[in-house]
Amino acid sequence: YYEIEKMSDDVWSLVKFLTNSARRTWKKPDAGLWEFRNRTAHFTFSKVLSWVALDRGIKIANKLDKKMAADFWRPIAEEIRNEIFEKGWSTELQSFTQIFGSKDVDTSSLEFWRYGFLSKSDPHWISTVLRCEEALLHNGLAFRYTAPDDFGSPHNAFVLASLWLAQAFYSIDKKEKAFELLERVLSHTNHLGLLSEHIDIKTGELLGNFPQAYSHMAIINTANLLSRG
Repeated sequence: YYEIEKMSDDVWSLVKFLTNSARRTWKKPDAGLWEFRNRTAHFTFSKVLSWVALDRGIKIANKLDKKMAADFWRPIAEEIRNEIFEKGWSTELQSFTQIFGSKDVDTSSLEFWRYGFLSKSDPHWISTVLRCEEALLHNGLAFRYTAPDDFGSPHNAFVLASLWLAQAFYSIDKKEKAFELLERVLSHTNHLGLLSEHIDIKTGELLGNFPQAYSHMAIINTANLLSRG
């Protein structure tokens, strides 16, 4: 626990540097959360993370009575948020999309609630969760996305994506589905209780990096969330 009110000048300088970095770069395309190798684009998740950086910078500035900094960053955070709703939201799909203007969804949008970009009662959030369920859940496991990537069309489920969906189900009070999905993932662990990053949805074979740390961290986070009742 860090007491913001007692933040040193050096730490505040770091906060300003990080917040201003997001301010300067948020309009640029990038490779996205999944680090596509051969293209850049305006990934909705990246824009939300830029908003998070500005939002947290503003909150810290307010705690420190740095009114000038907060007032400088606030309209930029609002601009980012407005652009996400304008270009990252699909009225047709009733969901946030992977890339501005696209028709593909991505499980990275299932983190928007956790970052505070959306409340769990927001209709945009609820409909995004339901759209991701419809588009990405196959044979009881979730793809991170289904749009073609550097290797063609994805054909394996992603453990982290499946657990993000379980957490999202919990947030919209679909707790039975959340438990079912967590149990489905756990059923694929090997004899040591370990998981890789991908699972073949037809054979159940563990594929990709093994063991994968973030798969296991997501199990812990999901179990902690679901254990709250």
